[in-house]
Amino acid sequence: MYQFSNFNRAEIGPPQYPRLKDGYEGICLIEKTFIEDTRFGPALIVEMTVMTSNHPENQAGERVVWKQDLTKKDVCDNAMLQFAAGVLGVNRDDENSVNALKQQMQALMNYAVFQNPENNNFTKRYVCIRAREIQTKNSGRDFTVYDFYPYVQNGS
Repeated sequence: MYQFSNFNRAEIGPPQYPRLKDGYEGICLIEKTFIEDTRFGPALIVEMTVMTSNHPENQAGERVVWKQDLTKKDVCDNAMLQFAAGVLGVNRDDENSVNALKQQMQALMNYAVFQNPENNNFTKRYVCIRAREIQTKNSGRDFTVYDFYPYVQNGS
């Protein structure tokens, strides 16, 4: 029979927001950036509010997350650079701008996740996102990739 115990060690964690669904295209507002220890290791968490959506399962006004596993450096560094370029409006085709961003990434990310998760260079900004499902190379599991693109306001 189960014995109820150890509630003194139990925690009520933060809300677990859903992720964007395969095929989503729209605009999100970045709300918060932080590191979370998951059962698989550390992950970058970006909380966002959906502003526009083409997907019935991700409606405008919904809070969603992007989680990036930080244990595989060859994957996570590329994903975080694409995230930063998209949110900060860096032109991917401009090698000088991309190189300048690369030089700033360590400081930008450290500040965003450790010093000021709710008010940094990424928060309070809009970004265009396309979510697409792929299969992981090793396990063949389905995995949703977020592609980040600069938000350009009409008329500007």
